[in-house]
Amino acid sequence: MYQNLRKKLEEASPLYYEEEILWLLDHIGHPEATIRDKLVFSSLARGLQSELFSAEQFRFLAQEAVKRQGLFYKSDENGQATLTRSFTALLYANLLNCDGNPNSLYYQALSVQERTYLLDKGLSYLSVERDTRGYSRKYGWVHAFAHGADLLTEVACHPDFPSSRTPEILEVLHQVFKRVPVRFGNDEDWRLAQVLYQAVLRKNCPSMN
Repeated sequence: MYQNLRKKLEEASPLYYEEEILWLLDHIGHPEATIRDKLVFSSLARGLQSELFSAEQFRFLAQEAVKRQGLFYKSDENGQATLTRSFTALLYANLLNCDGNPNSLYYQALSVQERTYLLDKGLSYLSVERDTRGYSRKYGWVHAFAHGADLLTEVACHPDFPSSRTPEILEVLHQVFKRVPVRFGNDEDWRLAQVLYQAVLRKNCPSMN
């Protein structure tokens, strides 16, 4: 499976199968960066943003990702468990981005239940995440808060996220900077700032214009 997926990253328009999507999800928190970053997430992100997955595969991927609930996997543990949470956050961000983009093949392809789940859980993730590491010598990029910020940005900017819930976004950001005991050093603060910046650009925060 590994070799087949590596070859597909080099192809212009590869075809993917459900068993390959399942393998990618199974390894989303793999401890080796060469597998997690350069194969698993590169394949998922490219498949979504370049529309290499069919509409049916998008729905399959979303259904499986929601079912696994990886965003809160062993939420009381740091270390390898964080990798699953962090890269699930990045996957959820990509799913919401595609679902909310009128120019995407996957526009509004999420079910109402899936969309609600991703929006609600994406809003709450940074309120419970505790692992502040950016880069780890053992695992490579962990970046839970950066990926959580990317997810929160897609929540705030999604057309189905009501502007009346903007105060909840602000409260999450306020609590992050209030409770995190260390100074971010790997662009996490910049990506957290993007939550508000991008939301204002897309007019989802009218009270802040």
